[in-house]
Amino acid sequence: MAICAAALVAAPAARLSAADPSRSAQPATGTADDDEVPIAAALLAGVVQQLPPEPIRVTGELLVRRRRGVPITTYGFELVARWGADTPETQYTIRDAFGDPIEQLTLTHGSNPVVAYAAGNPLEPRPMVTLARSIQASDITWMDLTLSFLWWTDARIEGEDSVKGFDCHVIRVNAPPDQQGPYKSVRLWISKKAGMMLRAEGLDADDKPVRRLWINSVQKIDDSYMIKDMEIQKYPAVQRTKLSIAEVERLQP
Repeated sequence: MAICAAALVAAPAARLSAADPSRSAQPATGTADDDEVPIAAALLAGVVQQLPPEPIRVTGELLVRRRRGVPITTYGFELVARWGADTPETQYTIRDAFGDPIEQLTLTHGSNPVVAYAAGNPLEPRPMVTLARSIQASDITWMDLTLSFLWWTDARIEGEDSVKGFDCHVIRVNAPPDQQGPYKSVRLWISKKAGMMLRAEGLDADDKPVRRLWINSVQKIDDSYMIKDMEIQKYPAVQRTKLSIAEVERLQP
């Protein structure tokens, strides 16, 4: 589930071996008790703190393709992020093949996020029913793109696991009671060494995967890290969406 918002490892421009999303995620081992809740919350806070604090503009593309790699369609996207502000805010713009904006979402992050949504060409304000809605014909939702689940507060440690050779804490964060959409919880794999998210899995009420996200590579911006490219797949699996970052630009505060 995604950024651009974040997720990452310990070495600049590191390349991670490709994951096989058709393989069911292995259940984490270990148990959790009430004493572990603050630890899980601290891990989530640590992931958020990895986000670049200075204002930035990020551009890239969403490539939708069949599971065998045949391209279906491509969308451009732009992110303007102010994660280091007193009230963190991000704005995401989705563009068509001609570069024209077709959707835009502005999100004020927090346990009770504030959302402003616009669509059409030209963009016009529209009601946003839920962040769980898919973006155009891609596999990624607005919740995935914004990683808004990192600001959920009901988190517990499930155990430990390894992702592409990186030892990870595995935590589950439960959706708020008023949260609309198919995710009743999200399972996160967070690197022990770097404190960054390497994999995420949205689960339904029966603990079945709705959507999976995995990081392929990252890039370093000063002392922070951001996704270079990641892939998202919803279930039942028909296609995949690859999110690739092309350029990161610093903005004036």
